[in-house]
Amino acid sequence: GDDSYVMTAYVTDVRHLEVVIDQFAAYGQTTTAIMQSSPVPRRALAPPAQGLGQPTA
Repeated sequence: GDDSYVMTAYVTDVRHLEVVIDQFAAYGQTTTAIMQSSPVPRRALAPPAQGLGQPTA
């Protein structure tokens, strides 16, 4: 993949995460993924509303 390094960081809040990312940005482009401590329950997708995604004339 595109990732050269994978790092785990434990931060106190979003602002703290931004500070950590900013420190690494001096060395190259960063990509961030957030993992939650508990799973997110699956939810069914609702069908699209009538007419959405249809080409217009």
